[in-house]
Amino acid sequence: MKKNKKVKISECCIITNDDKGQRSLVGKAKEALTTLSKNNIDVYIYLENTDKDAAAAFLKENNVPYKELVNVEEFKEGSMPEFDACILGENNIVLYRNDWQWTLNQLVDKLYDNKEQEPHQSEQQKMDDDFKNYKSWADQANKARAKRLAED
Repeated sequence: MKKNKKVKISECCIITNDDKGQRSLVGKAKEALTTLSKNNIDVYIYLENTDKDAAAAFLKENNVPYKELVNVEEFKEGSMPEFDACILGENNIVLYRNDWQWTLNQLVDKLYDNKEQEPHQSEQQKMDDDFKNYKSWADQANKARAKRLAED
């Protein structure tokens, strides 16, 4: 059985609060997490500013898929799985730069060693199609690399 990839995403890439404390979703975050879910990638949301119960209720209300919510204390305990990639709003492995399409491209580069991108239809369909394309291209590159190494 194939093991799912695990990705840690910082809360600030998914949930935002205005100056009055009203929560909303970061643009295209729902579509991006839906695409990850469709592709068997487990998303762990790292909570920094939001209570776990409040975050769970907000994400459920907005139909945002995720595997688990994790707060600071849980990370300190060292019981977290190893992640295949991290998406943070600051400098780290994969950056979120106000565009989930770019972020997914970078994530696939990290997970599957690929760097290409093409435009498509609706935002959700575009992310789904692009993710499949990115993974396909990465798989092809990995096969070619393995073949070249076997020939050497």
